[in-house]
Amino acid sequence: MGVGFITGGFRYGFGTWHEPGPGLLPVVFGTVLGVLSSVLFIASFTGVKSEKKSFWEMKGSWRTVLAVSVSLIGYMVLFKQLGFILTTFLFLFFLLRFVGKKGWIISIALALVISVVCYGFFSYLLGTPLPKGQVYGSALRTTARV
Repeated sequence: MGVGFITGGFRYGFGTWHEPGPGLLPVVFGTVLGVLSSVLFIASFTGVKSEKKSFWEMKGSWRTVLAVSVSLIGYMVLFKQLGFILTTFLFLFFLLRFVGKKGWIISIALALVISVVCYGFFSYLLGTPLPKGQVYGSALRTTARV
């Protein structure tokens, strides 16, 4: 999964550390995911047992992994079409509401705030162009004609 994010990030354009491109976050998060997964994989062979049930021993844990994996793939597929804000909002909302079992208001509010703040941070502070998507882009073109 980490390698997939890294590959996709470089396809979007990593940029440089001084002028990051839209692929910076997928590359960084893919690297973090790969490192943490490797550490967990190695730690699983050490034989250290805790008294808590392992995630994989819990009933329905595979559904959670499947839901997160499918949502990540959906995020990558819809990213350019729907744009950064809408895709990130939908992704975070899904994770918070249906995977994290948070309430509707908390899920909507957090997803909205995080999406807008991240967009503002990367677009305005760092000057990184992020996809606006066909919906947002066509709305801009329509208003420009009026």
